[in-house]
Amino acid sequence: MTYTQLLNETITLYCEEKYLEAYSFLTENYKEVQGNMAQIYNFRYAIASKAGLYEEAIKLMKEAILEKGHWYSYSYLQGDEDLDALRSHELFHQLCDICKKREETSSKAKLTSAEAG
Repeated sequence: MTYTQLLNETITLYCEEKYLEAYSFLTENYKEVQGNMAQIYNFRYAIASKAGLYEEAIKLMKEAILEKGHWYSYSYLQGDEDLDALRSHELFHQLCDICKKREETSSKAKLTSAEAG
């Protein structure tokens, strides 16, 4: 299976509102493909949240952000409806703040690089 096939099948299940199946499929198969792991984590925690697996979703966000060093757009995290159920969780807000800081740092680094170039 390719990365694209993995995502396409996951999205198909998601669009059919088979959230638990989509989460299970992605979780069972993501290690077999090479691709954007930050995106895979994003899909996993967002779909876990949509499937009602709230603690699993928070655990995956924490792993992606704190352990793997990924970050996600603050505006995305604040606006994605799949994450609505996580908004009452204190750790969700802490992880969002970490991402916001990483996003700001990345933006500053890009500006500095562009000015130097």
